[in-house]
Amino acid sequence: MQLIACASLVPQFVGRQSEESNMKYCIRQIIQWGLALVLLAPGFSWGHGAVDIPVARQVKCKLVDGVWGPIDGSGISDLGCRDSALVFATAADRAYPIDQWHEVAKQIAPPDYNDDAKVRAAIPDGHLCSAADPKKHSLDLATPNWYKTPVRLHDGKMTVRLIGTQPHLPGFFKIYLSKASYSGTQPLKWSDLDLMHEGSPENYRTDWASPPALTEPPVKGFFQFEVAVPPGRTGNAVLFVRWQRIDPAGEGFYNCSDITIEGEGNPFPWFDKGVFVPSDIAPKAGERVRFRVFGHTREVREIVDEHVDVTSANLQPAVWGKQLAEKLSAHANFVRVGVRTGNDIIFNPADIHRNQVYLANDNDSTAISIIPTPPVDQRPPQAVITGPATVKSGQHFMLDGSSSIGYNGALRFQWVPDWQGGSFHDTLLHVDAPVVTAVEQHKVQLGVYDAENRKNGQTVVAITVEPQTGGGHDPYVPGHAYQGGEIVTHNGVDYQCKPYPAAGWCGQAPATYEPGKGSHWTDAWDLYAPARKS
Repeated sequence: MQLIACASLVPQFVGRQSEESNMKYCIRQIIQWGLALVLLAPGFSWGHGAVDIPVARQVKCKLVDGVWGPIDGSGISDLGCRDSALVFATAADRAYPIDQWHEVAKQIAPPDYNDDAKVRAAIPDGHLCSAADPKKHSLDLATPNWYKTPVRLHDGKMTVRLIGTQPHLPGFFKIYLSKASYSGTQPLKWSDLDLMHEGSPENYRTDWASPPALTEPPVKGFFQFEVAVPPGRTGNAVLFVRWQRIDPAGEGFYNCSDITIEGEGNPFPWFDKGVFVPSDIAPKAGERVRFRVFGHTREVREIVDEHVDVTSANLQPAVWGKQLAEKLSAHANFVRVGVRTGNDIIFNPADIHRNQVYLANDNDSTAISIIPTPPVDQRPPQAVITGPATVKSGQHFMLDGSSSIGYNGALRFQWVPDWQGGSFHDTLLHVDAPVVTAVEQHKVQLGVYDAENRKNGQTVVAITVEPQTGGGHDPYVPGHAYQGGEIVTHNGVDYQCKPYPAAGWCGQAPATYEPGKGSHWTDAWDLYAPARKS
């Protein structure tokens, strides 16, 4: 009886062979099937798989996850997966279809799995995407929110890849595409599909062009097909893939992938890399969210590296997510964040979880992570000033605060020279010494502030200001019509009137232009220092 059943299957999978060859094939199959039946014990682990290019519904939802979050599904970032999860009432029921991402399967014993009518009876209309498993019925839901993989055709074909946790052979594939008339408003039926491709691969592959996003259970290999798409076909569709194992149990796997066919070439220049803010990224106040884009060169270096520090003020994902997206906008030639609308990518601040990450290069990759913030060092900062201790009257000089010591990052600076109103906030202080006719002692104060521990440090240095060694020139006379280049002595200091047109101010408005004293005296005068003789 087994030989007769085997012989009836041989032509479809072996081809035209001699009767003797067919018989030998049957004997080998009986031996293999007999061994398999012995192994069909509770501890036996079947090999399984799922379509990841274009991503199947259950694979996408496993990547998104979030089913153990709030009961209203708000923790599930992808709207299609959220709609699907709400088919079930409990978190455990919601988790089952996605935890079993590689086991959306139906057993149809041989030879029935070769009879399309019997397959359709076992998996009736409206239950194709769940393989008629009531525990996975959420995958059959008709919702416009299912994530749709953009598909670019090359020579009229699209790539379809199925990853296997144990990609057994022999087996065969049937790949279907929903008809152009299918609107997606009702669960998928067999009559909605057109058969596009059939194949019986001899081996599975391990030469990964892009590694699988799901690795648990471990993925051991993949099958890949280039499937012809009807000419002129564009827009939304459902790809339905059947992988049938040829074994005694007749286990077959059924996957639905929602797609948008964009035609030939690259009409949309950005590549969707998934959700921007995954539901499992939940930083606490005091932590840091880091987002990176890795280049595809051999060095695999970060071409984008941005972060946001999370506090009680921006703890909500909608807040820190928006702040992070704003930082990423400075790298718009590499990465975009938002919701695709036609050929535009528009950030949606109202629903942070709807935003996707798009990269300019499909071979680049992204990573988002939480970095714990180290504890704040409570030591106060130390202010340190370096620079001259003695300067001349009216001399321009500089003091340096860069040697100040802080323990939690950058410090804030505040300089206060005692002869000048106001304060200065740079690391370096550029200032003019006061104008004196005799030696005077002055002080400059530097305060530093650590914003992390909110502590201050302060120091004061003494500055000796000596009068200039000038003299011997006519005294400054307010109202005199000075010519450019004239030199005067005023309060023991020599000044030279600037060239025309500034020379017109030299004798005018003493409150403004009196050398060394007026509010804008440097607009009219220069300190005069004759060249030294060698």
